[in-house]
Amino acid sequence: MPNKDYINLDYYAFGMEMPGRKWTASDYRFAFNGKEKATEINEGDFDFGDRILDSRIGRWLTWDKLREKYPFISPYNFSLNKPITFMDPDGRVVTPADSKSKTLYNNLKIALQNSKDEKAKVMLCQLETLEKNPEVNYVIHAEKDIPFHEGDDGVKGITRFNWSESTEQNAIVDIYINKNTDKNPSEAYEALGDEITTAYQFNEGDIGFAEVMTDDRDPNPNKSVSYDSKDEYKSKVGSSTAIDALNELGENKYEKTPDIQNVSDIEKSSMTESEKNKAIDEKLTPAWEKSGYELNTESNGKTRKAEDARSVSEDIKGKNMSATTKKIVYRQDNKNGNKETVIKTKN
Repeated sequence: MPNKDYINLDYYAFGMEMPGRKWTASDYRFAFNGKEKATEINEGDFDFGDRILDSRIGRWLTWDKLREKYPFISPYNFSLNKPITFMDPDGRVVTPADSKSKTLYNNLKIALQNSKDEKAKVMLCQLETLEKNPEVNYVIHAEKDIPFHEGDDGVKGITRFNWSESTEQNAIVDIYINKNTDKNPSEAYEALGDEITTAYQFNEGDIGFAEVMTDDRDPNPNKSVSYDSKDEYKSKVGSSTAIDALNELGENKYEKTPDIQNVSDIEKSSMTESEKNKAIDEKLTPAWEKSGYELNTESNGKTRKAEDARSVSEDIKGKNMSATTKKIVYRQDNKNGNKETVIKTKN
């Protein structure tokens, strides 16, 4: 049986509750797609952030601010009238998704919304920031092979910029979760927590991505930029936070992998910030390096694996691009104090 704070609901495709198909022992505010109920007008309304959805008819109560992106359909439609195929996170940008992606994402969001942990609250704010960015569409793929890592179960997740379909005004960042993690759901949620944190790091301008020339030794044209061991540590704290939130909501059925448990132990210890950094450099980074992570370290400027990353990182500070680099992308503050996407192409 679920615990006293847990709810189970079955919905029709557009979010209307199925009669007699729910149980709960508490007044549960969040339901369909992890959205808060908004019953001031209609019983079946949900607040998606930018607009209110009437789940009874599958329509928004107001029209789409980004309706020029979808001139072929009514500005009141929800998920292009295909809620099984598409996600509409906040009533603006529609995100293609498979059913596994939607399940992972919604379960994690509901857990974060109901967690009392401060780190979970921070992660929820990060997730909602990604949802509401009108310039960058973050797309989760949990039923596809990870590009250039097909059949490699050692890679649980990865975040990459979609160079072929992106512009500065409408950029796409792909978040891949290894499709074989369904054999171990804990790993799927760890990977999702990790990659949401990485996507947020890009969104806030802490890291970037590069498209590079490829060769036989490394055919992958995508490289992370300015991604160091401290960034990797933060992303693994995201993994730990996701598992903690899910266990807080449910029945403690998710176990952390040893790598994430090591990070969790350091994060929850009484260490000072300098002691944590020393533990990261001495205890965690060597193991990550041995596993082939593409990391730079701020402390000594060494490039862990890809020489391209250091050169591209320097370019963001105004220096020349590496000869192997074709494009770089990062986020920076504009004159209005907001973040904007910048794509630089090598001349």
